[in-house]
Amino acid sequence: MSYVLDTNIQSNTIYLDTREAERRNPFFVFRLNTTLRPPLNANMLLSVQNISFNNTFYNVTSTNNLISFNYDAGQSDNKLTIEIPIGIYNVYTFIGYINNILNTYYGTNSIVLQYDTNTFTITAFPNLLTEIINIDNYPTTCGNLIGVSKDDDNNFIFPVVRTPFLGGFQVRLPNPVDFTGTPYIFLKIQNVNLTNINSRGEITDTLLRIPMNAQQGQVIHYRPTELVRFLLGDAELSTIAIRFTDLDNNNLQIRGEVQLVLRIEYKYPAEDRQAQQGTIDYFIRQERERLEALEDDDDEEDEGSLL
Repeated sequence: MSYVLDTNIQSNTIYLDTREAERRNPFFVFRLNTTLRPPLNANMLLSVQNISFNNTFYNVTSTNNLISFNYDAGQSDNKLTIEIPIGIYNVYTFIGYINNILNTYYGTNSIVLQYDTNTFTITAFPNLLTEIINIDNYPTTCGNLIGVSKDDDNNFIFPVVRTPFLGGFQVRLPNPVDFTGTPYIFLKIQNVNLTNINSRGEITDTLLRIPMNAQQGQVIHYRPTELVRFLLGDAELSTIAIRFTDLDNNNLQIRGEVQLVLRIEYKYPAEDRQAQQGTIDYFIRQERERLEALEDDDDEEDEGSLL
């Protein structure tokens, strides 16, 4: 929200460096030696000036690192869940790890995953009827990574079934792979009442949405194009606790340090009537009061002439 700064009170700039945080997990916690207090009858406003950090986030995490197969589907109970170690992967290292496990568990070339550089899709070539499944005890959580389709209700479609192919079978993932990781990083702040709303209409503690505008291993520098100020009221500020999440609100592990610049500014509380300034209701009320004042002046003049 935009607020009019109507005071001459000097603002405060806070330079946060995660090397100096009191804690790192699950929040970066900063204890300020100087408590910030608004002057009498003034409120504090919080805004983000800029932020910098390394893009070293894992694209395979504990939330998307499982894939399950049903080998020789319909003929035997030969299910397997593969857990991919957390890390940074491209499509080749990802399917390479899975192929190694499949060769060990089911036998050499029993199921082979291949990547098509023309369609950017993954296809599994099994020597028996095979499905990619997502059921109790055999989950698949990497649907976005490998290109599983979704239905009209935005749910992944499982099982991914086999289809005939050159006298054998294939399990083709219909959508392109996506190993880019989260497209945005969300900066969350604790114990501050914010008014931001997510796509479900829920009020969140998101202070800033940061686009991933640098390649893996590079430094992300972000300065908001529009300065958004959040009203802190007359509360004191002595502790700042922040965390980072992905698009699905999963906490992100920061491998490296973060430089964050915040600004505290001050304003006087607006009167209720002033809060509506600029609206039609405010204009009509002002005009009515002006006309009433003119009528009162006319009445006083009439009374004076009669005397």
